[in-house]
Amino acid sequence: MQFLIYKNKMIYNFKEYVLSENKRNYILDNDNCEYYVRYSDYIEEDFKRGWSSWNFGLDGFDGTKDELLNTLYEHKNDNRSFQISGFNIWLDEDTNIDYNTDTVYVDDYIIKELYDNYFVCVDVINARNGLSAHILPDNLNNLNDILNHIKQYKYKYDGTGDGQSFSPDDAKVIYIEDDMNIIEVGENTIKNI
Repeated sequence: MQFLIYKNKMIYNFKEYVLSENKRNYILDNDNCEYYVRYSDYIEEDFKRGWSSWNFGLDGFDGTKDELLNTLYEHKNDNRSFQISGFNIWLDEDTNIDYNTDTVYVDDYIIKELYDNYFVCVDVINARNGLSAHILPDNLNNLNDILNHIKQYKYKYDGTGDGQSFSPDDAKVIYIEDDMNIIEVGENTIKNI
């Protein structure tokens, strides 16, 4: 699916908007914006969700929130560990379990639903601002520069994010190629046609 997101509103026909040759010369506004690359096949869902998971969403809990809570309380009552998102969380009488509409808290761990009936730990260390990504240098002038830079340094832009993140609140996708998404965060004041 091709789309443009601006302030959490989707604009369809993104392919026509961005992928035309003149859009590859899209001018960057490094004074007012930051630029990121995020690898995802589900960027629309990522923007709606607004957070990243530990372990790339692997090793989650399959079940409803009630089933998750029941499992957590069983493990707590039995003084045993609970595994999720690559973590082995020890649960005992001192473990604090709390929850609200969309979040389960287990001591310092935050657990949310990534997909229907699939829960994971939220990455609040490496992705404090929301979505994990690689920040791009601020000496690039246009979209072509970004694409050439990523191609030249592909070992650096491998999809892990390296502890960099952005909030989708003031972000938009300016380019998509396969699972590579170029994100502009901030208000670009340069007129791009």
